[in-house]
Amino acid sequence: ALPYDHLSKLDQQRTGQGGYLTIELDSFLVDRILKYAQQCNVTLFQLALTCYYVFLFKLTNGEKDLCIGSVSSNRYRPELQELIGMFVNLLPYRFT
Repeated sequence: ALPYDHLSKLDQQRTGQGGYLTIELDSFLVDRILKYAQQCNVTLFQLALTCYYVFLFKLTNGEKDLCIGSVSSNRYRPELQELIGMFVNLLPYRFT
């Protein structure tokens, strides 16, 4: 479990509403990231997943057994692209 940054009070009401944060990267940085991924012969997803793992490693004070969940659209054939329906698979990535 990840450490809490604060404890919620008993009298606080949870709304259940989520939010989002938009982070814009300038084109120079994006180009450098893409070139680095290409030099390392990895996809952008693999590079981002690795960075996220390193972040969690630091956040958890060196926890080496981490599991990260990611979704896969599972629409690997062209004829599936236009179909309506839930094709999503949740994939666990375990790092030890």
